Amino acid sequence: MRVSSRLAGFLSAARRRAAATAEAPTEAPLALQASLPAPSAAPPSELPELALPSEPVPERRTDELETVSAAEVEEADAAREQAELADELVRLQAALADAETRLVLSEAASRREAADYAARLHVLTRQLGQARDALGSEMAQRARTENELEKVVDSDPLTGLVSARLFLDRANVAVTQAQRQRQRLAVVALDVDGFADLNDALGRRVGDDLLRSVAALLVQTLRQVDTVARLAGDQFSMLLPGIHEPEDAVRVAEKLRLTLCSPLSLGGQDLIVTASIGIALFPDDGPDTDALLACAQAAAREARATGGDRYRLHAAESAALLADRQRREAELRRALVQGELRLHYQPIVDILDGAVLAVEAFLRWQRPEGLIDACEFLPLADSTGLSLPLGQWALEHACKRVAAWRAAGQVELGLSVNLSHRQIEHPALARLVARALADSGLPARALSLEVAEADLQRRPETVVARLRELRELGVEVVLANFGRGDSSLKQLQATPLDAIKIDRVVVAGIGQDDERRALAAATVSLGHALGLVVVAEGVDSEEQRSRLRDWGCDQLQGRLVAAALAEDECLAFLEARVGA
Repeated sequence: MRVSSRLAGFLSAARRRAAATAEAPTEAPLALQASLPAPSAAPPSELPELALPSEPVPERRTDELETVSAAEVEEADAAREQAELADELVRLQAALADAETRLVLSEAASRREAADYAARLHVLTRQLGQARDALGSEMAQRARTENELEKVVDSDPLTGLVSARLFLDRANVAVTQAQRQRQRLAVVALDVDGFADLNDALGRRVGDDLLRSVAALLVQTLRQVDTVARLAGDQFSMLLPGIHEPEDAVRVAEKLRLTLCSPLSLGGQDLIVTASIGIALFPDDGPDTDALLACAQAAAREARATGGDRYRLHAAESAALLADRQRREAELRRALVQGELRLHYQPIVDILDGAVLAVEAFLRWQRPEGLIDACEFLPLADSTGLSLPLGQWALEHACKRVAAWRAAGQVELGLSVNLSHRQIEHPALARLVARALADSGLPARALSLEVAEADLQRRPETVVARLRELRELGVEVVLANFGRGDSSLKQLQATPLDAIKIDRVVVAGIGQDDERRALAAATVSLGHALGLVVVAEGVDSEEQRSRLRDWGCDQLQGRLVAAALAEDECLAFLEARVGA
């Protein structure tokens, strides 16, 4: 705009000067030419002759010369101005062209800058979008990570149950609500019996599978409002809100115990799981979660100390019970050293003719207040590690006694001895049995060792290996308490056995209903189908003996023949039978 205005001003001035020049008379230049003096004459010899005019040239006046000179000057000035204007016009045109070129270049540069800016803006926008997407992904990943961390913190990675921390939080809330609403709740502690031994024998993978299976069974058995947690190892805890009476918690505990008794197929074998369960009630056993949990665990320990596979309610006298248990343990250790243990013997007879074939040894404890049956102190011995020395003592003394009776005339008398699960799992069992036979002089074929069906199902691979070692010694192996567990036919076929002994519970049902009679008859048939001798224990009536004989049972023992007898009484019974 500035260049165009200047150019317009120059053009306007040039037009005015041009108009003023056009108004001057045109004759002035011709008169000026006529008045100019002729050029200098050439030398006469070089110039041609010219014809001179006839009339003389008139002379001009001075004022005409002055006029001509002024006109020439003005015309020269005008020409000079025109030339200057023309030059200025050229310069202005050049400046205009340069300005237009610069403008074009500026616009092009501006367009390039705009394009560059747009490109940079596009790149920045794309980068911003990518950064936004990356931030969103990072935030989503962080949220997922936080959720996973919360799951890790709030759940047990092995079983999927709630963590100990979350269990305690829920228990604290439940206790507060129960206190406000004046209600009861129960905290239950559950320990898997013999888990450490099973884990060592079958491996950690099977142990982990067992814990997962136990956790699933607990969740299935309890209500949705209940909380199940694994606190550590094989220790589970349960929170049961809305418990009205202690009997409600007892029913739940019994239901849990029965549920766990079902065989679990793990590692290609069926396992029977038992548990020790402790129950604590709010507000009876404690005002807060810590106290309730401690009471429940103490009750579970008491259940395990008395043999496991049972539950215990915590009571205010639990401390006294624990002290009593410790006292009885010390007394049992002294009994082993001071000779307070006794053996009683129950005859095993042929079911057809009543001939005495063997005797089964039963351990007793002679206390000042009377004779204590083994079922009352063996659970204590099992939980304290005393079952191994007690079992070895019983085996050695029974072998010596029967060897003496054989030498005294009972030449074909056999001996049957029960093995505890700790004896069966001991790696030196065969060596200990061989030593007892060697020290007593009793032939290996005269000795039968009984293994409970529950012990076979608890650790089948270990038990089968130990039984094979015993069979190699020449002793017979008997599966006792048969019918109480859930042994499969495949498991029985894989176990080295010589006989099965029908459990007294099955025998007792013979006279009660058709279903139990059918079970007893099927057990006899199964034993014979496997090529085993079938023995019935706990036969107390003639009806039971008659039916067992009709089904083909081979041997029996029970009160119908004789109860477990002291050594001298048993010897008298044997001699009387021989005499008869």
